[in-house]
Amino acid sequence: MLAELIGGSRDGERLVVCDVIGAGIGDRVIITTGSSARRMLEDDAIPVDAAVVGIIDENCESV
Repeated sequence: MLAELIGGSRDGERLVVCDVIGAGIGDRVIITTGSSARRMLEDDAIPVDAAVVGIIDENCESV
């Protein structure tokens, strides 16, 4: 999945992420990186650096 970061100093940056929870096109998602992403796949040998860990159900506004 191609994800675009929203907000912060990396706003607009795109990441290739592994999606094992089934997010749809246009969904806002929560992403983890590093060893936490590999643990989502339950296999530390798989070379993954970013993974979707949640889908945001409602629109949220910056605080």
